[in-house]
Amino acid sequence: MVAIVGPSGSGKTTLLMACAGLLPVSGGDIVFNGEALPLGHERRMTDWRQKNLGIIFQNFHLLPSQTALENVLVPLELKGEKISEAKQKAGIILDRLGLGHRLDHLPGALSGGEQQRVALGRAIAVDPPLLLADEPTGNLDQENGRRVMELLESHVRDQNATLLLITHDPVLAERCDMQVHILDGKITDVTGGAA
Repeated sequence: MVAIVGPSGSGKTTLLMACAGLLPVSGGDIVFNGEALPLGHERRMTDWRQKNLGIIFQNFHLLPSQTALENVLVPLELKGEKISEAKQKAGIILDRLGLGHRLDHLPGALSGGEQQRVALGRAIAVDPPLLLADEPTGNLDQENGRRVMELLESHVRDQNATLLLITHDPVLAERCDMQVHILDGKITDVTGGAA
């Protein structure tokens, strides 16, 4: 688990989106599991994202016309899972996130914190080896923030996955194995944290 920390405007989200291949880079490679991402080849990048990546965007990017359950089903359906199994898995994930009673609600009927938890559920649904999270606990109260971090930590541990997260919360950053400090688009320091 790696936390990216720094003041607003320092380039944290830009770095995260570049790591996802969603923003162009001016030079160099982005390497995951020893292989450079196929940057500039959108179809190959889309395939790579479907197989390897879960993203929790700061502004959620939920499909407004689909329920919480349907939003979490999207990556499972794209992966080709049977609909009955996908629905069961999505329901379990949302229940673990404290949203078992909100499965049939559209994003507009959910609070910001509930939308953030749906976005997390969607990101982990296909058990990706890489999770990118932009302020995953930013809109949550303490209890739900703890629940989200426990689920992220569980995913990392159980799937032997990597989590790269942006946070302003020093306590959350300390829970990570490493903190990368950024200022004005440059890495200024890398420190270890709690294992």
